[in-house]
Amino acid sequence: MKTVPDQIRGNGLAKILDDIRLKYGQLSHTSSLMGLVITDSDAKVLATNTFFDTDINYWDVGAIGAALYGIGKQARDFFSASDLKRATLIFDDKKFFVHSIGYVDVQPFPKEIVLIVIGKNKINIGLIVMLMQRASAGIKEKIKQDIDMNKTMKMSEAEFLSHINQMKRELFVLGGIDDDFD
Repeated sequence: MKTVPDQIRGNGLAKILDDIRLKYGQLSHTSSLMGLVITDSDAKVLATNTFFDTDINYWDVGAIGAALYGIGKQARDFFSASDLKRATLIFDDKKFFVHSIGYVDVQPFPKEIVLIVIGKNKINIGLIVMLMQRASAGIKEKIKQDIDMNKTMKMSEAEFLSHINQMKRELFVLGGIDDDFD
């Protein structure tokens, strides 16, 4: 999928991610970030930065990030460690970084929010963590205020799959492609 829907790249969270990316570029003097994604711990993508790399599938990024974070939490339980803060996959040319933003109270129970960062191997994780920590209160507040995001986070897996298929329909109909996604 080469296109990110406006409701994911054009919402209030996307603006915060754009600000993080801009500040990162100004402070690091590099353009090594390929994409920023915010998901809940169930891999429901809530936002991407506006200039998310179109060669990367943001749904896969959300799923991989939530899975990595979940595996890290299982390891925490196994080792009887304190709370997991972040996890990183490092490849020859890329880093895939996951960091907890915290919890947002979405009834009937709180949901954990995760920031996922994809970048070139030279990205400065410490700088990203600092920028994310500065933005975390604003991120949580935007999520609390956004009725659509709250509905998305409350969806069951079946409801979410239907929601994704509807978004795909809207994207492809706009692009002149008519297909059945169910």
